[in-house]
Amino acid sequence: MIIFAVMIAASTVDWYTYSETYILSDPATADGTEANSFGTLNFTRYYYNLEGVTTQTQPTGQTETSVFRGYDSNASSLFSVFKVAQAFVLVALITAFILGFFLILCFADAVRNKLLFWAGMNVLR
Repeated sequence: MIIFAVMIAASTVDWYTYSETYILSDPATADGTEANSFGTLNFTRYYYNLEGVTTQTQPTGQTETSVFRGYDSNASSLFSVFKVAQAFVLVALITAFILGFFLILCFADAVRNKLLFWAGMNVLR
């Protein structure tokens, strides 16, 4: 169930975002104070997710355009995309397991005492 939930999260959330924005502004003054900005000249943004790459661009004085490009449908590319998704899922599961184990040992005193007694008795036998 947890693996399914993490796979859903990996498929809906952007994995990586890159943005480049150019802003029209006054040149900085000699004493180092900030320049006054007048607005955005143009920008380009890339959003990478499980299905493909979305590119948003706005050239100077034009409207914003958004283009989605899916990954190639050949087997090697599709296999690598699913391997990346599997890596994200495994990292999330391992981190959740370690954190859960640490929280049980630190905050559940009765469980901790039973685990320590069980481990100690097995070592002494």
